[in-house]
Amino acid sequence: MAGYITKRLMKTTKCETCLMSLQTIYGTLSNSAADLVNLKTKGFLTHSNHYLFKLLESLELNFMKHAE
Repeated sequence: MAGYITKRLMKTTKCETCLMSLQTIYGTLSNSAADLVNLKTKGFLTHSNHYLFKLLESLELNFMKHAE
């Protein structure tokens, strides 16, 4: 999900500083989610910024906590 959001933001954002802060370089992340992207990618999947990933992870956990 974070990669999808990153890709969509990169298509609509014109600010170079914003674009550079959104994406990380392929193969430089070392967490389980990045490992899955590295295994599944054929050049089309995008790594998101660590902070964007953590924000979305927090939103998902809070949604699951309060959805009942």
